[in-house]
Amino acid sequence: MSVENKLATFDESRLFLWGGAAVGGSGLLWIIPGLNAVFSVAAIAALILIVSRLGYMRAIWAALGGLILVMGTSSLFMGGSIGAINAGVFAVAVIAPGIMMGVASRGLASAIKTIWFGAIPILILFALILTFYSSLVQSIPSITSKINTIASVSIDQNQMLKKMLADQYGEDGAKDKFIAEIDKSVTFFIKIIPGTVLVGFLTIIVISLVLAGRIGTRYGLMIPRLKPFYLWQASDWWLLPTALGLALSIFVTNDFWHFLGINILVVTGNVYALAGLAVMEAFMKRLMFPIPLRIALYIVLFFLNFIGLVFLAIIGLADSRFSFRRQTPEEKEDSQDN
Repeated sequence: MSVENKLATFDESRLFLWGGAAVGGSGLLWIIPGLNAVFSVAAIAALILIVSRLGYMRAIWAALGGLILVMGTSSLFMGGSIGAINAGVFAVAVIAPGIMMGVASRGLASAIKTIWFGAIPILILFALILTFYSSLVQSIPSITSKINTIASVSIDQNQMLKKMLADQYGEDGAKDKFIAEIDKSVTFFIKIIPGTVLVGFLTIIVISLVLAGRIGTRYGLMIPRLKPFYLWQASDWWLLPTALGLALSIFVTNDFWHFLGINILVVTGNVYALAGLAVMEAFMKRLMFPIPLRIALYIVLFFLNFIGLVFLAIIGLADSRFSFRRQTPEEKEDSQDN
């Protein structure tokens, strides 16, 4: 065997082992919030690379360890039935997107097409979540009742908290007003869970593709690369679900369809907000804003929270129709290369 063949075999073995370790780590930490998202990125990126270099059968073998670890840890701490459910979600949300994106990459698909391949199992999971959505909405009164009891006891036992509430809401009925606000916040949060979950998973697969592209160059793999962030723009097609979401949330009184419309707007709003952030980045890049000033602006937008998100979404929506950015020759070259 030649030296080049030995090196190729070594790289493939190392890729398979490291990839399997990434998927296994994701499975082991699947039940820990925060860490599960970080390791999901690593696992999906690893599966994309394994499929692109070694084929989907090797990726399936690499994924088995993670699936077993999810089942084992979840069953140990939460019971067998929850373990089986978590293993199923892990298979649909991590393993399937990674393998499907790897297949698209191996077929030399574009970056956007590769992302859509990864989104297919995510959309299936989203549809499954919607089947339980109505029952979750119906259980809101019992959930808020338990939260109200806990909040009421905590306020009664904490004189400092009671004084703070009295200063903010007035002496008369301060606790009841505070609990009513908690009810509204909890109810709204529960009702936008599907859209929030979908945005989270889509974000993970996009970051995973970017990571796989960075690592893939070391193995000589042609992983689809996204355009530079400052060139990102929302497609005109996003107007259709946005219009549907607005119509359902404004004109429909039925709770299910009303909050389905809001969930659609959660997804499209985040897409437009990301495009709006790209517009800002393009202008700051062109005006050569120093890095500290860019970071300061991003921090301000972060603390503006909902207002900042709406502001960015409006910019992104307007840019999809009027294209604010005039590309320099260098930017046009970047755009054509991706």
